[in-house]
Amino acid sequence: MGDSTCASLFPILHRREHRGNVVIENVALDGNGKQNENLDGNYAGCVFLQDCNRIAMRKVTARNYNGERPELADLHDVTVEDCHSHDNTGLGLHPAAVAAPLIRNNLVERTTSASSSAGG
Repeated sequence: MGDSTCASLFPILHRREHRGNVVIENVALDGNGKQNENLDGNYAGCVFLQDCNRIAMRKVTARNYNGERPELADLHDVTVEDCHSHDNTGLGLHPAAVAAPLIRNNLVERTTSASSSAGG
């Protein structure tokens, strides 16, 4: 009713429900953010991984995503290295409830808050 809207929004890469031994490597994820609504909050992100073990992300570029960056939730034995997150809204990398992640040699730049990029 009124000014209601509906949008189908999903992470570009999504893995959850007790998976292990996952490697995400040498890939560029382009969100085409100016053409998509904002996807933010729980269960969201350009890359969204939850309830998984033994995860490695190496040399992953996440760019132009209108929403949170790679989000890692409730993971164990996680390595994120040599990744580049740029021109996204939200945080550059979000390790939520990750037990002792190894995060090194990553570059996060030109991120903006969702409120400042709304409508863009």
